[in-house]
Amino acid sequence: GLCGGPHAHTLTPGAAPTCSPCQRHGMSGDLRTTAASVVSWFLLNIAIGNLNGWILKHHGFSYPVVLTAVHMLCCWLLSAVCLVTILPPADPRPTPVGTVAKVRTLALAFCASVALGNIALRYIYVSFAQMVSAASPFFTMLLMGAMVGKRYSLAQYSAIVPMCGGVMMCTVGEINFHMLGFTAVVASTLLRGVKSILQGRLLTAPEERLDAMLLLYHMSRESLLPLGLYSSLVEYQAYYDPQLSGPG
Repeated sequence: GLCGGPHAHTLTPGAAPTCSPCQRHGMSGDLRTTAASVVSWFLLNIAIGNLNGWILKHHGFSYPVVLTAVHMLCCWLLSAVCLVTILPPADPRPTPVGTVAKVRTLALAFCASVALGNIALRYIYVSFAQMVSAASPFFTMLLMGAMVGKRYSLAQYSAIVPMCGGVMMCTVGEINFHMLGFTAVVASTLLRGVKSILQGRLLTAPEERLDAMLLLYHMSRESLLPLGLYSSLVEYQAYYDPQLSGPG
């Protein structure tokens, strides 16, 4: 029956509360959606990392910030299409000016993180970069303590140290080690932790009125100016690269 019919949640004196079939179905549906989202994110993250490494290291395109700018431009356009078609914002009111200012800070952290990650892939392999990036949860925990005063239990630290530490130990003796690439990927990992904290606060604060797609739209839009300026000043050769214009 429907959630409100004879199978609805009931509570009798002395009895433990029970969930109706509809409630159990809703919880299992949410769990499947969450699991599918996490698996999709994991697979897409690996795919994007490998594509960036292939373009930068093996295809001879040595302009990591331009590549990041193209990434942000695509994110902005696609998120705009989604917002006006299949995923309209939950709150149709304009985003507050103060919230947009906070998104600019997030955009700078994100731009720097992605750009440094792409720079690292010019000098080190994707597999090595992924091993270093595995320490991201540990860095995020430390940054949460420094930025917002959050404290974790000893059990939580004990669980995260072997996982991140074990993967980091695999980087010892890396044959293709490059100091600049290693420094860039560590800085990228730290900034990713900063981005995660700022992003979490923007998505969970009721006064910000942001959902995930709207945040992506604003963040990618705000990223285009700093990335465009940097690439125009430093990587302007990319605009004359024949690989961008295609054959002929």
